[in-house]
Amino acid sequence: MRTVLVILAFVIYLLPVTLILLPIVGILQLISPKLRQRFATAAFRCFGHVAVWLTGINMTVLGRENIPPADEAVLFVSNHRSDYDTPIFLHLTKGRLLGFVAKKELKKVPIFSFWMSLTGCLFLDRSDVRQGLKIMLKAAEQIENGTSMWICPEGTRSRSDEVMAFHEGSFKPAKKTGCRVVPVAIAGSAEMLENHMPWIRSCKVIVEVGKPFRVEELPKE
Repeated sequence: MRTVLVILAFVIYLLPVTLILLPIVGILQLISPKLRQRFATAAFRCFGHVAVWLTGINMTVLGRENIPPADEAVLFVSNHRSDYDTPIFLHLTKGRLLGFVAKKELKKVPIFSFWMSLTGCLFLDRSDVRQGLKIMLKAAEQIENGTSMWICPEGTRSRSDEVMAFHEGSFKPAKKTGCRVVPVAIAGSAEMLENHMPWIRSCKVIVEVGKPFRVEELPKE
């Protein structure tokens, strides 16, 4: 039953809600692109809240006080265990502009990718190093323009609790802009879907937010 509810919410949000909100998006674009981005982020985050609520996640957030004020653009970095990490992160970072670096395959998802683009998300071709560098530079531009970015340095979803090697360039946006990096660890999210596909189940998720730091403060190694 929970799986059916989530699918229905996804379908209802994607098509009818998008058709209703599309004229507003167009008007806001004429007034201010930044205002349009804020509206799109709020609409996309609303979907995240609904997805978290319908799934019945028992989410515990540790270190919430470590999240900088919403008006400070930062680089969030985290592990990645589930497709549900996205609504969890949208729920966690409420009140701020947030874009994220996503795999290029998500750009093919109808309407969903439309909202992602409006919020400032960037689509990465993991097989193209040159394009990856350009995306990291675009992420730096987003941060300079006031949009926080979320990236998973492992580059893909992990199938175990072990953290995989970080991809080179993952911290380039922070190096280029001098912004603070906020480390986030997500535990338990794979129990919602990935561990028993295709069924969605309620589970306990622990999200721990570490203390922000700047890249130059770390030893080179």
